[in-house]
Amino acid sequence: MRKIFSIFVFLLSSAIYLLSSNDYLMKRIAAYRYEWASPMGSDRYTFGDLYGFSYLKDYRIKIEKKPPVISQCQKPGNINLYMICDSYLWSFVKTDSIFCGVDKLKYARWKYDEQIDEKLDTSKKNILIIEVSERLSRKLLIDTVEMYTSMRVYKGSPSTSYPKKLETLWEKIQRYLFNKRINENIEFNIFDYSFLTPIREFRAELNYKIFERPNKDVSVSKDKKYLFYSATTDSSKSTSSFNFLSDDEISNIVYCVNNAYRHFKVIGFDEIYLSIIPNPVTILEPTYGKYNNLINRIQERRDLLPPLINVYPLIDSSSSENYYKSDTHWNYDGFQIWVDETNRILKMY
Repeated sequence: MRKIFSIFVFLLSSAIYLLSSNDYLMKRIAAYRYEWASPMGSDRYTFGDLYGFSYLKDYRIKIEKKPPVISQCQKPGNINLYMICDSYLWSFVKTDSIFCGVDKLKYARWKYDEQIDEKLDTSKKNILIIEVSERLSRKLLIDTVEMYTSMRVYKGSPSTSYPKKLETLWEKIQRYLFNKRINENIEFNIFDYSFLTPIREFRAELNYKIFERPNKDVSVSKDKKYLFYSATTDSSKSTSSFNFLSDDEISNIVYCVNNAYRHFKVIGFDEIYLSIIPNPVTILEPTYGKYNNLINRIQERRDLLPPLINVYPLIDSSSSENYYKSDTHWNYDGFQIWVDETNRILKMY
């Protein structure tokens, strides 16, 4: 009996490891379990990703998802809109009908190794938006190679510049057997079930109320109303709103963005816009630390070439309804501000 039990444990452990190593299967299973209203489902993101990190009961607030207002612009669809964007846009944009005069919408997501490879329709206005959240901007805006490979579009014959990097067999084996997210995936497959949530909440409350230690990925606002992603509050991290930022680094970011602007102009885009989305802590609690003023220092540079979709001054710092209390993102009210500002610009075409 003990031998049979040992074999069962070995086979189960092996199956969990192999499953946790496979990105494709994990994405399919995770997407299903996040939507599954069952004790065997996962409620990690039902109440916001920061709740899913911390399991602090006070922030167990269901994420409301309301679609943005459909554009009332009566202009014909003469714009093909392209985006290189992060989750502040791709997780909110569900249809091109929210944009004024847009006939086609396509986007590539940062860090997903995605690529749009097609011929531009020169009978349309081809507009590209490079959007990035503040916490990722210092890394992503200097990664011009990712920008170029994400958007391999052309006016005439196909471009051969910046071909997509092909994985070697050994790289594929490493990616499969040594998944960078293996520990997180194993934890998800063993422990992340709704029926275990009360236990996780009890443990989290104990650590926070007695030892004043929330999960390491989470910070609590001074007024206790919001959770912040600690990567945006920890001044030792480059993703933080309060990390030292030199003038030389700003110059380097602007230099790389300008190179990308010139590149996309040459290959046929009519215009390329830059949009940097503020970290929630930047808006809700700018006095959490000494703000490095990243957004204004980039956007106010006179040598910056791309025009801006600038929502930073439009999001009222005293207006709490633009952000979720337990998630790293703005909510649909905040997103609507961005959509309205984008449509104001698109109406000019």
